[in-house]
Amino acid sequence: MANAKARKISWLKRTLSNRHEVELIGWTLFFGAVTFFLFWLTVQLRLLPEALLRPHLSQEDTGLFDALGGWALGFAGAMVAIRIAGLAKTIQENDSIREQVKMMEAQVEQVSQLNSSLNQSIIDAKRACAAVILFAKELERSGMLTYEDNYLWNAFSKRSNNDGALQQLAKRKAALQDTLEEKLAHLVKTIEESFQNSAFRDVLRYIEKAGTENNKDTTVIKNRSKGESFISQFFQHYHQNPQSINTTQTDLINVVKKNQVFFEILDITKGLGTRNFGIGVMELRALDLIDHYRKDLIRLLKAEGTRFSSDKDKEFQISDAAWLLLGLLLYRTKSDGRPTTDNAGFVTLALMLGSLPTKDTVKQYLESKRAEVEKPYSEAGRALLSKEIEELAQSLYFLDGEELCDLEDLINECCQDTKFLTVLTANIGVSEEYVNMKTNKDTFDLRSNETRSEEEGSNEGAAPEGNDNRAPDIEKASDKKANN
Repeated sequence: MANAKARKISWLKRTLSNRHEVELIGWTLFFGAVTFFLFWLTVQLRLLPEALLRPHLSQEDTGLFDALGGWALGFAGAMVAIRIAGLAKTIQENDSIREQVKMMEAQVEQVSQLNSSLNQSIIDAKRACAAVILFAKELERSGMLTYEDNYLWNAFSKRSNNDGALQQLAKRKAALQDTLEEKLAHLVKTIEESFQNSAFRDVLRYIEKAGTENNKDTTVIKNRSKGESFISQFFQHYHQNPQSINTTQTDLINVVKKNQVFFEILDITKGLGTRNFGIGVMELRALDLIDHYRKDLIRLLKAEGTRFSSDKDKEFQISDAAWLLLGLLLYRTKSDGRPTTDNAGFVTLALMLGSLPTKDTVKQYLESKRAEVEKPYSEAGRALLSKEIEELAQSLYFLDGEELCDLEDLINECCQDTKFLTVLTANIGVSEEYVNMKTNKDTFDLRSNETRSEEEGSNEGAAPEGNDNRAPDIEKASDKKANN
């Protein structure tokens, strides 16, 4: 008996907790009460014809009342059926909305994951570059790393008692090179996979489309203007007039700094696979890390601790040097009329990080998708879909402009000083002039070695040149090399 009573109470609770069932019961009771009241009022006020009153009521007349009762029950049943149909439509609409939200959620999750993967891959590669710079700093302090074309380990050539230290340094260098190659290869792969992802590309295409339609909330910087790419224009002005800030440099800073300003990044990434993108991976697999990038490493070490010309309160740090080293490992372009190359990888990274989808742009993209599917939905369904879109956009991981303030400061400094984005490392695989440069370099090295041999023969007590810790003026040396 107690169990039966508990089951009845449980059924009553479930019924009352269901809004739709409560509405159906309420409407039925309400219509029954109204109908009963009307019949009672009719009898009470004697509104029926005399023939319908007792004792004159016949069998046919009772049939009329029976018909009226059936009409009342039928009307109540019709209302219940209408409500049930409405509930079925609501349930079907909610199921449809859930399906749409699932598809949107999957797309947002992909974009968020790719944003996170790109950022993490860049950070990991940058940390590996910072480790290399710290190792180079240690070598430079001990006199084993100089600007001249001397083999790295010449400092140990006449010191047999240091074989253990030499082997230890060689192991550390090999480990650093392997790690840097691994992180750089992973970064290149992540970039290629991200910009080949259909969901990621759809959002980026929408951002570019919104910018071309004069959307006040979105500004898109075009890659090509006057037949030249953005990077070409940037470095053209960079070399010709470095003292003034032009449009491309301002645009680059705005892309990094402002969440509403984007670059037409799809246009610049679609052809990277056919060019020398990720050139550092090839060089690290074939060449010695420290020896090949020696000149750029020494220049970055010399800049450490110097005040920024664009902001005297800031100093050039190892983290800034790591950004530049990562850029030249990632992508270099030919420099017109110069034996050097341009650090296009640094500019590409800045454009890429500043153009990743944000929560506002993803929300706008999802709203455009909502407009395509919400026509058959009710007002409540549209409100529900809009609420779900808002929550999905808030769940997106993205880089805010404030998180890139260090990169923005470095860009400002690079725009003021041309040496930072000029790459001194031999441009193997980048410039067709490399063969001629290598021939001239080998001839110059041969003459230098002969001269050094004569000097060593005449001065036995002189210290080996590899021990000279004084780095020459880099700008003069690079100018001399260009003149040769």
